[in-house]
Amino acid sequence: GQSAPLCRANAMAAQADTYTRRTSSFTPFHFMRVSIEFEQSVALTAEQFKMLLTHALTVLHGQAGGAIPVDVISFQPATQTAVVRVPQTGLVKLQTSLTLLGSYDGKACRCSVLQSSPFLMALAAG
Repeated sequence: GQSAPLCRANAMAAQADTYTRRTSSFTPFHFMRVSIEFEQSVALTAEQFKMLLTHALTVLHGQAGGAIPVDVISFQPATQTAVVRVPQTGLVKLQTSLTLLGSYDGKACRCSVLQSSPFLMALAAG
């Protein structure tokens, strides 16, 4: 009588060993909504904004930082705000570079990361 429950328990344990659920939250890219403000009125284009991002990375992290691929997904000239995509491996470097950037092209500025998410759709809500 006792061997049947043990057999079922062993069978269930064996079945649990063969079935494993794997989930992964790793995404290769990270998305950020970034804005820039200048002390004086300066209007950047999307290309200039991308150059600013590369400049910030190069200033703080050298040529290796400047080589991190950063893409401007969308750019709003009226608010000087962009949605950018960066590889997960370069996320912290981009955030620190933007935080510490104090001037661009000889003009005082401030960059702010308004939103950050591994999912582009998360930025659409805000």
